[in-house]
Amino acid sequence: MTAWSYLISDLATNKTLAEVPLSGIRATKGVCMSGTLQADWVLTRHGSTTRRDPYDLTTPARRVVYALEDGQPRWGGIIWTSSYDSSTRTVSIGAADWWSYFDHRLILPVLSGWTTRTDGTRIQADPFYASGLVTSYADVEQNQLARDLVALAQSHSAGNIGIVADASSSGIYRDRTYLGSALKSVGSALADLSQVIDGPDVLFDVGSVDSSGRPTRVLKLGTPRLGQEGSAHVWEHGGNIIGLKWSRSASAMTTRHYATGKGIELGMPTAVTEDPAQYTHSRWPLLESTSGHDIEVDPTAPYGGFDSLQGHADGSLARGRSPIALPTLVVRTDQAPTLGTISPGDDGRLVLPPGHEFARAGYDGPVRVAQIAFTPDAREVPSAELVCNPLLESTGV
Repeated sequence: MTAWSYLISDLATNKTLAEVPLSGIRATKGVCMSGTLQADWVLTRHGSTTRRDPYDLTTPARRVVYALEDGQPRWGGIIWTSSYDSSTRTVSIGAADWWSYFDHRLILPVLSGWTTRTDGTRIQADPFYASGLVTSYADVEQNQLARDLVALAQSHSAGNIGIVADASSSGIYRDRTYLGSALKSVGSALADLSQVIDGPDVLFDVGSVDSSGRPTRVLKLGTPRLGQEGSAHVWEHGGNIIGLKWSRSASAMTTRHYATGKGIELGMPTAVTEDPAQYTHSRWPLLESTSGHDIEVDPTAPYGGFDSLQGHADGSLARGRSPIALPTLVVRTDQAPTLGTISPGDDGRLVLPPGHEFARAGYDGPVRVAQIAFTPDAREVPSAELVCNPLLESTGV
């Protein structure tokens, strides 16, 4: 029988502070998105709980929670919310994985020129100092670009949370310029990078325990996709699938996309991509969509930024070229593939027999795991909910 344990650790040092008895856990982890965890800690008046300090151990933005299955880390992240109910003596915590930290960090070099005030705080006396800073990357491999952004954030005083990035390479090169005046977060820059056409998958996760028994904190990058080595997982309705949700939507469909950036003197630059075959061959109506990006475009500069803007337009058109099916699978994890062998970004094969209401001829084709949700203390059959990437209806579903 699977044994789950939960550790509270210090964010800055990763020192393990306590093992705590959490319940009501629901955890998610996803590729190109932040995973979350909700849990309850019911305090007792007797036993080991009285030797712990729940107030300190659940301090938001200072403490970390890890979930381990049979001693192997499955989830880790920062506690951001904590609430106590005296009637039930229960502390409810809300946490999010390491991506959430970089949503709180801006793309700026290490600041200098501080003026310290009498109360010990310090300020930038020059009102144009921060806005005038520029962080540029020219012809940088995109995985290295992601690593550089994380490394820059961790180079600031008190900014290092111990993220170790992999050494993967996609062989795809990008140009990026981030202006201090934009005050853009590292998290949003990573999301933008992942969304351009052929952009890398980005996954913040936990790795194996170190020599001190502490889970490690890792950044995994696709080349440009993440996924398991070897054959795809197989999930079959009536077999290891015990529940299925299937919805369809055209709300994000587009046949012409406008991606806007920031101009220097010539107004707002706009990249436009359209596929006329959608009207003549597929008989879809004209559907327009837009997206705004913090990309400075200077047509006189050698790395003017327009290629990056065009990449956003191309990527949006490719993702929205037809209605989508949105499958969510509830799968058993007490048989292959088990929870420890499934990761966001993995490829799978979905087998639906003929006669399914929304795939009447049956479906036997590829799916990709975008997000995993699991409830370790569930009393039913051990299971996980797999949210799969949208399937374009042109795949035959």
